Amino acid sequence: MRKQLEYVDYVYTEINTSDVYKDCAHVVDLDQFLGGFGFSRVATKETNEGWGDAFYSRKNKSLLAARLRLIDYASRIRGRFYI
Repeated sequence: MRKQLEYVDYVYTEINTSDVYKDCAHVVDLDQFLGGFGFSRVATKETNEGWGDAFYSRKNKSLLAARLRLIDYASRIRGRFYI
């Protein structure tokens, strides 16, 4: 996975805020891991069940560009994110 992160500017992934799975990574773990590769979380969609989705963007990409990319993606899946 580390090598592939060199070639992407955005990451859309499931996150966990509680132990939904045994030994699962929590959102703070993903923030730290992806942060080490120059990403920051720019949008979050959480459920009441301890999981959700997050959208990460490279820190060198403009926040506006990241949000426009997310809006385009969310409109196709009819999702709502907290930006």
